[in-house]
Amino acid sequence: MNDFKMSAFWAALIHGILFMLFGLLSIFMQQESLYGPIYYMGFLFLLSGILYATISFLLRKSVKNWYFGWLWALIDILISVFIFFKTDLATGYFIHLIGGFAIIMASATLVASFFLKRYKIFFIINGIVSLAFGLMIVFNPLPAKFMGFIVGLYALLLGMFVVYIGFLIKNLGKKENEIES
Repeated sequence: MNDFKMSAFWAALIHGILFMLFGLLSIFMQQESLYGPIYYMGFLFLLSGILYATISFLLRKSVKNWYFGWLWALIDILISVFIFFKTDLATGYFIHLIGGFAIIMASATLVASFFLKRYKIFFIINGIVSLAFGLMIVFNPLPAKFMGFIVGLYALLLGMFVVYIGFLIKNLGKKENEIES
């Protein structure tokens, strides 16, 4: 189980960094569409797939469940192939993924505002703003130039969230072990 936990941690960390890089590219590249950053994202997924495969191959004798790395590698390489050959479709999927993340985060923040009385107004404002951004991303009422910025901003936030989840996975069970000793 520990091998899977570490594999999931590294997968979340690398994917979070990929989403943050995609977000920064979308924000700072002067483009009329999101195809350029999507191609970069495909290239980044291809590189991470090759990285996973190489590291797993090198660790196969010292790590019992080394094949988890091959699984992550296969997934990343398939995503990169999908991006390269179906760019229009991939762009729509990633935009909806980021918009869906914004809407889910908005919902969670609004629900949290009912339970966290101390920062209630902060959570309500954050939830409303996140919901507005999520709906704008999903329903796309803006020109591609502005959508690139909005999608990039939320891709950056999604990347940070995925990295945070990775560290939560890595530290899962540590507190129980500290209490027992």
